[in-house]
Amino acid sequence: MADKDNDIYLLNSDTILPLNAFFWLKIGSYENEKVGSTGSVTNYAANGQMIQKDWKSVDDIISFGNMTDILFL
Repeated sequence: MADKDNDIYLLNSDTILPLNAFFWLKIGSYENEKVGSTGSVTNYAANGQMIQKDWKSVDDIISFGNMTDILFL
């Protein structure tokens, strides 16, 4: 249903986005014509996908996000 020129982002209702998160996801989407989608990391997921961090506040999470704005191809 989306226009072909629109980007679609799927987020859970409890998602906290660090500064520039959408920017980096979009850059990752358009960096290489072979890329079909981009994603992010989570601090809570099943099957060993979880990042092991002991955050004390939302600021800790945002700081981690700012330190890990990395593009992997």
